[in-house]
Amino acid sequence: MTSFAWPSWADLIAYHNGADVYFNCGSPGVGNRTIMQMVHEADAICDFRPEDTVLVMLTSPWRNDTFIRGEWQPRGSVYNNAFGDHYTPDWMSKFWSIEMGIMNTWLAAKSIHNLLTLKNVKFKILAALPYRIEPSEFFSGEEAEFDISFYQTQLETYLDIKTTLWEFSHDTNVYPIEDRYWFDDMQCRDVHPTILQHADFVEKYLPEFYNDNLREGAITAHSYIETASHKTNYFKPEIFKYFGVKIGSLTYLSSKEINQPPNFFDYT
Repeated sequence: MTSFAWPSWADLIAYHNGADVYFNCGSPGVGNRTIMQMVHEADAICDFRPEDTVLVMLTSPWRNDTFIRGEWQPRGSVYNNAFGDHYTPDWMSKFWSIEMGIMNTWLAAKSIHNLLTLKNVKFKILAALPYRIEPSEFFSGEEAEFDISFYQTQLETYLDIKTTLWEFSHDTNVYPIEDRYWFDDMQCRDVHPTILQHADFVEKYLPEFYNDNLREGAITAHSYIETASHKTNYFKPEIFKYFGVKIGSLTYLSSKEINQPPNFFDYT
């Protein structure tokens, strides 16, 4: 929900607030271990300074991160049956627990918060998906075996905005399901927020970055969305212009397009 096939809340903020340089380290389907890694890589490459602004959106606790074959694996939730060949019952019993998912998310939030505080940058930490023990993203909401209230309570203290983008954009009292983009190749509506919902989220929860140009830009970009497939939107100039530069171990995303091996620390 930070980097996808159309401008996100982060893209709109950067483009319509005059960022000199804009890096977007989002990657669909990865977990909080990757997010923590990307924040630290960005600092190692760019050396965060007080004049910088860093906005971090954490994701669901129910994701397992691995870096293999030159890329972070974007598998989403371990509870998603679509990845049942990876997350088998045997794997789940040996390598996963609800406690670990929450503990990993707490560690990511704490590490990111402490780093950005130390570097004295302007920053906010948000969440894309529900981070509590409740039904979400293929997770049934089953109870943990051990008491993890310490980690959950501390995790919330690191979040500058408690409402997740998922909860905001899926409030059917405000946004009917018909508002979401329908894609012909999938024959369903995409669950990601629309460009207009991203703009609404900025207006409500990040008002210091909201302005009329952002709203107008979101309306214009929204009008260019093509619903034949996600891929067609990546190549539309009116949408592509919003996307930030990939750096660090995310540069494989761009290297794939030009059939070159990844150079993890080259962003020139």
